[in-house]
Amino acid sequence: MPGQVDFYVRPETSPDALENFACRLVEKVWQRGHHVLVVTASETAARRFDDLLWTFRDESFVPHRRIGASNPVVTEPASEPVIVSTPGVWDGEVDVLLNLTPSVPEEVARAARIAEIVSAGGAGRDAGRARYREYRSRGFELRTHR
Repeated sequence: MPGQVDFYVRPETSPDALENFACRLVEKVWQRGHHVLVVTASETAARRFDDLLWTFRDESFVPHRRIGASNPVVTEPASEPVIVSTPGVWDGEVDVLLNLTPSVPEEVARAARIAEIVSAGGAGRDAGRARYREYRSRGFELRTHR
């Protein structure tokens, strides 16, 4: 049975503002005791998000690990509650998947919940609408937060 997808529609359009929101969302989910898988579009994006989790707030620390082509593949919960990856690398179950790619990654089938961050304007909005339609066609429960 498909899980729940939460769409966070943001007024910001800049990638920096959206990534900062993503870091805050990951921190909040982790603080509530959940394991989080962050799926990024590329190795470069994964490295950038990994760096941002260290620096997005001075008083914050989010324990995490990046996996990918140059890092070992993990198929069970890691000691770190947050994993940053690219599509097709993670093969285990996860509490919450944060999708930072323009499409729906295969890992959504192994997530209890999915979080999507969508810009309220431009190409980000159009890609978000396409993902919304795909999730709906797969039978996921959809919620929108503004």
